[in-house]
Amino acid sequence: MALVGAQVLDLDIDPAVEVQGDLSNLPVEQQWKIQHEKLHIKHRGHEAMHAEMVLILLATLVVAQIVLVQWKQRHCRSYNVSFAAAAHLCPTVSFIARF
Repeated sequence: MALVGAQVLDLDIDPAVEVQGDLSNLPVEQQWKIQHEKLHIKHRGHEAMHAEMVLILLATLVVAQIVLVQWKQRHCRSYNVSFAAAAHLCPTVSFIARF
């Protein structure tokens, strides 16, 4: 079974069976089902990879926040100079890059 939009399609395709050759002699709906099942088989395991990527992103954000707070507490002058430069350069570079 596969959920497509608001429809539930019954896929009568055995995923272990590899479909070889020309699919043009099959009905269009059957061709679509076969191609769709191949796509699911090809991308099996992507959900776990995406979850891992989200965890890495969150960990990176937490570590970056801690580093920035420590930098501000220990080296206030260089922190302020760096952020003042970035506050002026980022919009300027973004504006220039549009043209």
